[in-house]
Amino acid sequence: MAVPYACASGAPDGDTGSDDPATGSAAGSAGSAAKLDGGTDGSAGKPSDGGAGDSGMISGHDGGGVDASAFPEAGSHAGSGGAGGASGAAGKSGAAGQSGAAGKSGAAGQSGAGGASGAGGKAGTGGTGGSGGAANTCGDGKCAGSESCASCPMDCGTCPPVCGDTKCNGTETCSTCAQDCGACPASCGDTKCTGTETCQTCPKDCGACPPACGDAKCNGTETCGSCPQDCGPCPPVCGDGKCNGTETCSTCAGDCGACPPVCGDGKCNGTETCGSCAGDCGACPCTHPECTAGAALVSGCSTCSKKVCDADPFCCNNMWDAICVSKVPSLCGISCCAHDVCAQGDALVAGCDSCSGALCGSDAYCCTTSWDALCVSEVAQYCGKTCP
Repeated sequence: MAVPYACASGAPDGDTGSDDPATGSAAGSAGSAAKLDGGTDGSAGKPSDGGAGDSGMISGHDGGGVDASAFPEAGSHAGSGGAGGASGAAGKSGAAGQSGAAGKSGAAGQSGAGGASGAGGKAGTGGTGGSGGAANTCGDGKCAGSESCASCPMDCGTCPPVCGDTKCNGTETCSTCAQDCGACPASCGDTKCTGTETCQTCPKDCGACPPACGDAKCNGTETCGSCPQDCGPCPPVCGDGKCNGTETCSTCAGDCGACPPVCGDGKCNGTETCGSCAGDCGACPCTHPECTAGAALVSGCSTCSKKVCDADPFCCNNMWDAICVSKVPSLCGISCCAHDVCAQGDALVAGCDSCSGALCGSDAYCCTTSWDALCVSEVAQYCGKTCP
């Protein structure tokens, strides 16, 4: 909208405004006092942005002033890009709005309306709005030009995670980006024997452990002898220096030692004697001949003594008397006569043999006094034996 001109009869305070728009475009000298302050960001200025001169009026053709507040359009066209000065008191064409120092990208700066022309002059067209500040400023809310997420995250946003940026974020893991997230901890079953994994804790990755005594497995070169913890104790073996299992002094004297003497074990040892253990040591020799009366004989000191004592225990328990002697010939088949019945000599003991007993029963002289020639001659008769 064109700003109406206000007429005034007073003489102009300044130079007469020029009809040349170019002249109006030039930066007008400020009046003696008043300037119009341009918009701060290149947008249309408010009426208050264009201040009046000393008299608060916009100069007209004849230098008279019109109250700027009555024409908001004038205020809205006052150099939105920069400080647009209305014509001073001299009535020069108002200075076109210079480039606003804070104007962005110049898009917002319209032509400054400038001050109304002085007396006789047309209104200046005003200067073109300033081009604004430098293009693509980080922080202007627009990601443009050479701006990127790296150079201006305020406008372009945070850059997406990238493996190698030293930050473990987004979907990155130790598996997908060890550079940022570090190496993954050892995990049994990942085919790598790492970290604290061993053949015992993770044979899948580290392989089976070699045989070791104490692993509860009897394998490799382990035996009951080298590793009883795993293979169990060895069965008893005679000669291993241990008397165990079924070993005894009888089956393994080497390990268990010699058995103490036992009557009946077939060995006459220890304190065994013929008297205490005739079974192992044999019969003791008789203390006197069976045909001689005397002390009791040990049963078994001879075959004959055993037969006599079995028939008459008195002979072995108490005394081996004449009765015992008399039983020797019949039980043992042994002659107890002092001499042969076919030979003359001392009287024979009645019953020293079967012949003497029978002969002396008829001729006692032969057994009480002498065994003479008559006694010898009677042998054939009583004993059935022919003497030479």
